[in-house]
Amino acid sequence: MRVLVLGGTGSLGARVTAALRRLDGVEATAANRRGRRGALACDVLDSASRPAMAPFDVVVNCTDGAAAPPERAAEYCLLSGKTFVEASSHPRVLRQLVAAATQVTEPTGTLVLGCGLAPGLTNLLAAALHAQCEGAQRLEVAVQSSLLSRAGAAACERAIDLLAEPAERFERGARVADPPLTMAGRVRWRGGERAVFGLGLAEAELLHRSTKVPTTQALLVPSALWPTVSQRLLALFAPWSLLRLGPLRWGATKALWLLRAGLLCWRPTKVELAAYVDRGRDSERSLSLTVSRGLDGAALAIAAIVARLRQTAPPRGVCSVDEVVTLDAVLGEMRGLAGTSLRLEGPTE
Repeated sequence: MRVLVLGGTGSLGARVTAALRRLDGVEATAANRRGRRGALACDVLDSASRPAMAPFDVVVNCTDGAAAPPERAAEYCLLSGKTFVEASSHPRVLRQLVAAATQVTEPTGTLVLGCGLAPGLTNLLAAALHAQCEGAQRLEVAVQSSLLSRAGAAACERAIDLLAEPAERFERGARVADPPLTMAGRVRWRGGERAVFGLGLAEAELLHRSTKVPTTQALLVPSALWPTVSQRLLALFAPWSLLRLGPLRWGATKALWLLRAGLLCWRPTKVELAAYVDRGRDSERSLSLTVSRGLDGAALAIAAIVARLRQTAPPRGVCSVDEVVTLDAVLGEMRGLAGTSLRLEGPTE
């Protein structure tokens, strides 16, 4: 299998490429816009780059989908019998991909949405829990990770996006757009209870689409009490919409990147994930999973998903990750790839 990683020299893409190269029978090639650092030149926005994608069976997109919309590249893969694996967590990017994919009337390839940690492992956790709970009416995922842990520029931009855009969810089948960081009650978390906030991740839409559960939502679990208090105050009083303005967004992104890459590069990047069915009811059930290093875990999850796709026959057209692979299979592949370099704790009820 030949795999092309778009954005393959970035913080996430370089790790994905390295993880894919550990798989037997997989030849992974990194690509970036200008062919720098020994990578293949392939611009996701440029139709002239399509011939560069032709020799590959799978294309993994690790570029910033908000800055470089990948619809045309995904359409090319759908029309040419390839698998396009999308790693974006941006709901708008995924909606645009779905809209573009539905215009391809007779696809011969596959578009897989929601590959990574969140979305990705979160979707697989939720799908595994949903399969155990017949008649579930509410399905939610929760994420806890330090906003100030080290990451690349694209991740910093995504963090700012989360503060600037509505936290969309589905309530009884209807799309609802809450202000960012709206209080969303409490969840059971590591033996206790924690306050949670609505988060603008893509799981709400992806899980509503794949599981047909009428109420779906993505939640943020702050890592300590002071972030809980400060985030609540900021959610009430901060003019988040100003972050949509180009200069302010650029400045906030650069400030966060400098903080993460410089002063706070020592902070751990542990990510904790959980899924809940019918939260707040007597029938509530949950599954949780901890990944010791978020960025490495995301790369391994993507590589593991590609490895499992090689062993299955994914349906033609567009699908969510939980429709083509299972949690147990992906975690098994991740543990085999990581060895002792990454701790995966769970899933636990």
